[in-house]
Amino acid sequence: MKVFLITEGGEHIGLGHITRCSSLYQAFEEKGIAAELLINGDADIEAFIECKRYRLFDWLADRDRLFGIIDGSNIIIVDSYLADKSLLEKISDVARIPVYIDDNKRLDYPRGIVVNIGVYADGLNYPERENVVYFTGLKYATVRKEFWHVQDRKVRKTLSSVMLTFGGNDASDVTTKVLTFLKGEYPMIRRVVVIGMGFHTLNKVELLRDENTEIIYHPDATGMKEVMINSDVAISAGGQTLYELAATGTPTIGICVADNQEFNLRGWENIGFIKNAGWYDDNRFFERLRKHIDRLADYSDRKGRSDIGRRCVDGQGSRRLVDIIVGATTNAAN
Repeated sequence: MKVFLITEGGEHIGLGHITRCSSLYQAFEEKGIAAELLINGDADIEAFIECKRYRLFDWLADRDRLFGIIDGSNIIIVDSYLADKSLLEKISDVARIPVYIDDNKRLDYPRGIVVNIGVYADGLNYPERENVVYFTGLKYATVRKEFWHVQDRKVRKTLSSVMLTFGGNDASDVTTKVLTFLKGEYPMIRRVVVIGMGFHTLNKVELLRDENTEIIYHPDATGMKEVMINSDVAISAGGQTLYELAATGTPTIGICVADNQEFNLRGWENIGFIKNAGWYDDNRFFERLRKHIDRLADYSDRKGRSDIGRRCVDGQGSRRLVDIIVGATTNAAN
């Protein structure tokens, strides 16, 4: 069975698409199906995808190479903001089962399966279309294999540690801003700062390190899971990491650092998992951040949000999707 996952990621795009595709890759692997990642990105991501089969090239520009690779495929999964409709139509012609990972009803997708794992997905009202099947909502949330099974979480009575995570590169330098604020306003809370592979402001972060600040350098999925479980609260950007924080039941303050995160943050806020601090550069940002931290000092608030996260993301979304996709492939062959 030929299975390809076409996606993008890197210094300027981030790693969210690659993280989702990696979780599906692992679910195929569990079923004994060898998939391959085709990634439009830079060399910085290679450490993130080690031990996986992948090719790193600009498939958007080199379409001849792309179609030479995927010709005759059983399954092609596309998780991309860059792929245009004409490219997806050609992929639909090539693949027995084409799958499109969508976040915001970006296109009228051609024949195939459309997946939206977003917390807000069921409210997007996708149009009924011939030969298009939709699977939406948190039931299909894709998290990496390390998050498929999470031990019961003990919520501590006091808020004593906070995790900071703002993606692979933190292009807006939110880490430095938030860390400076925490050191000044909450000096007794232990701060664990996650540094992505593409950080350009590492020196600024390291200058803020003290005896109550720990820096974790580009952890793998196991390392991220450990930090999440051991932190009383996370302060995070509003992307894919929120789904892993929910799976671990880590109460979270979400911060918007990109336009495509607004829906995600509002959705998680509406169901009660996160506190939403809004845009990092809003003039009331630190006022909201202070209010949310003070509210989360309450044990019952943190416990309630932890339980909501665990209920929403049970870790099995990748397996569910791969079962559906493989089942559709089998049916199409009969």
